Amino acid sequence: MDRRQFIGASLAALPLASAWADDYPKRAIRWINPFPAGSPTDAVARKLAEFASPIIGQPIFIENKAGANGSIGTQEVARSAPDGYTMGIAIGDSLISVASLLKNPGYDSRKDLSLICKFSSSTTVLFANAQSGIRSLSELIAKAKAKPDSLSYASFGQGTQPHMIMASLEEVTGARFVHVPYKGLAPAMQDIMGNVVQLSVGPPVMIAQYMQKNQLFPLAILGPHRTEFLPQVATFVEQGFDNPFLREATWWAGLIGPKKLPQAIMDRWGDVVKQAISKPEFAQFLATGAGGQLPTFVGPDAFAKELASEWEMTNTLLRKLGVTPQ
Repeated sequence: MDRRQFIGASLAALPLASAWADDYPKRAIRWINPFPAGSPTDAVARKLAEFASPIIGQPIFIENKAGANGSIGTQEVARSAPDGYTMGIAIGDSLISVASLLKNPGYDSRKDLSLICKFSSSTTVLFANAQSGIRSLSELIAKAKAKPDSLSYASFGQGTQPHMIMASLEEVTGARFVHVPYKGLAPAMQDIMGNVVQLSVGPPVMIAQYMQKNQLFPLAILGPHRTEFLPQVATFVEQGFDNPFLREATWWAGLIGPKKLPQAIMDRWGDVVKQAISKPEFAQFLATGAGGQLPTFVGPDAFAKELASEWEMTNTLLRKLGVTPQ
């Protein structure tokens, strides 16, 4: 085929590609959630699918493929065909900290995935149980310094937000805590309420509910802003405890696809998600049924920039902590 024939064939194919994009989707769509059914991430994914399905015009099925810090399900997304029929739900654990926790997660989130958008975000709250007697962050630090390793905190494993928060606090204060990993928030809360461990982190609405019963006490907010659900609680930085993670980190959820997902499909899903999260009912669910999250739309370009920044910040801290990939 000579050059003129090649150009002619390429131009002739353009209307077909456009028509295919306009005709998408023709069948049901699968979203892979790399975390267990019933988890907070699962609940948000299912609610978003419920609102997005009528807009896109096809059923959206959630498939839970949990394990290995979210890498099992995310790896399947990365290996799927870029046709818009398999996508995934992502959070910071599955896209960022996994790079330091596993020797071979099977993907690099910065180059092996299409970052469609973020759709929700939340602050995270450090709290203490009532039996600890701790009612402020300054009291916590004073007690931990006076008796190193006398206070323990629940996390969901190495590299998860509770671990990163408490490790950061140790770094900036010199205090020492005992790290106790759990397989989820529910078993952790049982031991927190029983004073087996004294500290952990959680969503603001949940903490507010326990606070009303004088069972848990919020100490500090992660990230750059306070939360409207606990407006009286200051951030770590406002209280004088500052490092990049404590200052900048937030919890978020996003929609991803395999790399080379066509731009028309990316744009279509961006529009669908924008419409879905603008529904007052979705915002209400995030506020009351998902622990105090907010609908937050971040498009692909900004998503990629934020991911790159958070990836470097988080993995630098994990290396500094001596976390070794398993």
